[in-house]
Amino acid sequence: MNYHLQKIMKKSQHSNSEEIIQKMGTADERGNLVFKDNPPHAKHLGPILYQQVVAGYKFYRQNAREDVRVLLANFHISDIIRYSVGVGSFGTRCYLILLTGIDGSHLVLQVKETLPLRYNLLNLQVQQAIQNGIQAGRRIVTAQRVLQSSSDPFLASTRFGGRSYYVRQFRDMKGSIKVNKLDFDSFQLYCQVCALLLAMAHTESPTSPMIRGYLKHQKVLDKGLADWSLRYVDQVTADYTAFKKAVEKG
Repeated sequence: MNYHLQKIMKKSQHSNSEEIIQKMGTADERGNLVFKDNPPHAKHLGPILYQQVVAGYKFYRQNAREDVRVLLANFHISDIIRYSVGVGSFGTRCYLILLTGIDGSHLVLQVKETLPLRYNLLNLQVQQAIQNGIQAGRRIVTAQRVLQSSSDPFLASTRFGGRSYYVRQFRDMKGSIKVNKLDFDSFQLYCQVCALLLAMAHTESPTSPMIRGYLKHQKVLDKGLADWSLRYVDQVTADYTAFKKAVEKG
């Protein structure tokens, strides 16, 4: 097995709730385990928002798989924080819920806001689009279960505060590959594996016949995707340049 892949697999085995607690947890004045305040990256909630998230967690449990509901019955909420998301989800709400089991074990769930359909965002006022997309979490969860051969068992949707969310485990033994560390042969293999997994996922989609029919008559699709990727890089570079100029101007 490739050494780089072995290293990733070994590291991912330690990416779990207990590791998160070691990095982000602390004891409060009563000795209970809670999250550390680390603004703006991680910050505790006000009482009203806290209760909204608690209500959202209760609704999530109703939507979770039956075996997961049984498991979660052995846990209680110890703490909740607002957590800053990655670039891909910038501008959306995200929370982490710390659960403590009757045996003292811990589980960290991530609650991520789901956005309405892009069509609604482009054609409606923001608040109207959000109201129309109150079931967006369910749509995301359903799509993930269709496309992924093995979804997170804790994956389920919820809603609170007039917005839609989905819930999943936070860092459940996930790993990532640093593409810039790969040589050309490894990078080529990585691309082939990604393409294979993507194709296998879309065969589970109800629109797979449409995709197959479209691709069957596309002789230059690979070139089109490559051209789009290069233009995307140019667009990101231009956006970042504009962002830096805006920051400099204050």
